[in-house]
Amino acid sequence: MDEHGVSHVEMAEKSGVPRTTISNLATGRATKPTRLTARKLMAVIREIDPGARYEDLWG
Repeated sequence: MDEHGVSHVEMAEKSGVPRTTISNLATGRATKPTRLTARKLMAVIREIDPGARYEDLWG
């Protein structure tokens, strides 16, 4: 997420996903998001990178 220029705080605000969940995914403490969380995060990421794919982030 950081590589797309979006901070964890900004991602949390835009997606509605808790910042701790985003941080856990970014640091590897959690390896894959739930489907609902992934949909929310991908919606925000695709605003910046329309070609972003789930597999590229959580393959």
